[in-house]
Amino acid sequence: MVTNRGLAVVLVRVLALVLVLYGAAGLAWLYGVDHEYWPVPAARALLPMLVGALLWVSVGRVVDRMLPQRTAAGSEESALSAADAERIGYAVLGLYLAATAVPELSRVAVEIQRWREVSALSGLPSPLQMNLLTSGIRFVLGVALFFGARGLVGLVAKLRRAGA
Repeated sequence: MVTNRGLAVVLVRVLALVLVLYGAAGLAWLYGVDHEYWPVPAARALLPMLVGALLWVSVGRVVDRMLPQRTAAGSEESALSAADAERIGYAVLGLYLAATAVPELSRVAVEIQRWREVSALSGLPSPLQMNLLTSGIRFVLGVALFFGARGLVGLVAKLRRAGA
């Protein structure tokens, strides 16, 4: 029997490993990169690894934030409910979206800084604006899913009851 806390710990640790592997794959891009531009690929490789390591180390605090506090005795050993599984899934998805958006946001920030140094009078190019917008939306959506997982589960349950 899997407890809700046990499943959450496993999923957060799997996410941490995915992020570390994602970053490690990015380290391969550092080989042969022009020395002038190495900070961008380095940040794209090291930030996911750092986030993954932080998730691995602080898994207890992350899981405490994901799951509601229960006051009933023995609730930690209870079986996983459907609402808990949904809550965990939304929270892990939110962590993934936010964690993968951070390297892209850092890359865009570096490009914006370079663009401002080169041409301070003209506006940002459209692709750079779109990258900033999409990365920002992914990050905000990820944070909202992580911190709002309980409310989203309640909303989905109400919508299911209303439709039935």
